[in-house]
Amino acid sequence: MILPENWSFDYDGWILLVVMLVGASCAIPGSFLLVRRQSMTGDAISHAILPGIVLGFLFSGTRDWHWMFIGAAAAGVASTVISQLLQSIGKVERGAALGVVFTAFFALGLLLIRQAADHVDLDPLCVLFGEVEIVPLDTVEIMGIHVPHAVLVLMGMFLIGAAITLLFWKELLITSFDPAVADSQGISSFWLQQVLMMMVAMTCVAAFEAVGTILVIAMLVGPPATARLLTERFRVMLPLAIVLGALVAAIGQVLAISVPTSQVLGVEDVSIAGMTAVLCGAMVVVAAVTAPRTGMISRWLNRCRIRLKIIQEDLLADLYRRDIEGRDVEIAEVAGMSAWARHPWSLDSWLKPMAIHRLVRTGCLVGSRPLLLTSEGVRMAERVIRIHRLWEGYLAGHVSMPLDHLHLAAMELEHVTTPEIEQALDAYTGISELDPHGREIPPVSKSVHERQATADE
Repeated sequence: MILPENWSFDYDGWILLVVMLVGASCAIPGSFLLVRRQSMTGDAISHAILPGIVLGFLFSGTRDWHWMFIGAAAAGVASTVISQLLQSIGKVERGAALGVVFTAFFALGLLLIRQAADHVDLDPLCVLFGEVEIVPLDTVEIMGIHVPHAVLVLMGMFLIGAAITLLFWKELLITSFDPAVADSQGISSFWLQQVLMMMVAMTCVAAFEAVGTILVIAMLVGPPATARLLTERFRVMLPLAIVLGALVAAIGQVLAISVPTSQVLGVEDVSIAGMTAVLCGAMVVVAAVTAPRTGMISRWLNRCRIRLKIIQEDLLADLYRRDIEGRDVEIAEVAGMSAWARHPWSLDSWLKPMAIHRLVRTGCLVGSRPLLLTSEGVRMAERVIRIHRLWEGYLAGHVSMPLDHLHLAAMELEHVTTPEIEQALDAYTGISELDPHGREIPPVSKSVHERQATADE
């Protein structure tokens, strides 16, 4: 990463460390909230702790972290309990209960800030965006080094979150994915839910004054969501979310400094919390598009592969049937075949890949020579026809369907049949050599292969 010229380690370096610790700390409880489908609970708690923080300020008259934590923890637990009571006793839908509680608590916090503005050095903008720019000014001397107080608090929060995760890994994992099984094995999903809520509240308190609620919410959701798109294993997802949280925070801090100095966008000042939150959203969008297995591009390519497979198998089956009937097929006739009629695109788009994979003879694509299958093409065509007729036999015995309707149903199933399903179908219809229409089910033999290999020679 190329740092801007005005970047200073004594000042910007501490800010960089703070935002990276926020990203890493939020990723731990955020990952568990994501797999529990409770990401909005983190949003609710990050807003609901505000009145607790203000009451801690009012009671102590200082920004002492201990009073902040006590007040925020009490408010976080109260908001969780009230929302659960609304759900269980009031029969309010979960999302509605969270929405009512966190907006009410957040509004109460803002009212307290306004009422106590003369006594509390805190304002609504600080609540939203934090004051990460003044973090290096509030320091504690350790072994001759002036370390920002926020760094110590966030480092402690990260270590506490990591320790809780390691100590209760099995319990948190099973209650996150199957709370009913956890309860049946004597693991209380209710109390572990409260432990997780306390982790969220503690993380929000630790990061609140430095970066504000906007970045806390973004970090609770963005990195875990991105990691979930990139992997399906939670053991990989959790450390990946921590790395992504720290990385996007670092990039956001550097960009927030670089954009005003570049004078490209004509921006005089950029909030570090705002820039990092925007990057979190962009990171999720990029992952949703480019993720290897679940991304939009990957799914589109997979659909294209499936479409090509279906077209190839349909064409191979039609060519094989005509070959068995002793009829030659030229390229010009392919457009009139049933398989091609359903996919009216360029012939080269489908025939050339079949030639490359040696399913049809390469020389047949030139001039008006007959289109012939290779031995590999015959093998694949036989399998498609065999599976098609096995499905017709199975459906005829299990589904009340007219015989003239079996063909279309079998055509849909033949392209998605795995070898295991093929063996099961063969075991069911193995006693018969004919399909319900009286046509022979191609056996698994070498006879056709040998005949085609002789013709190739």
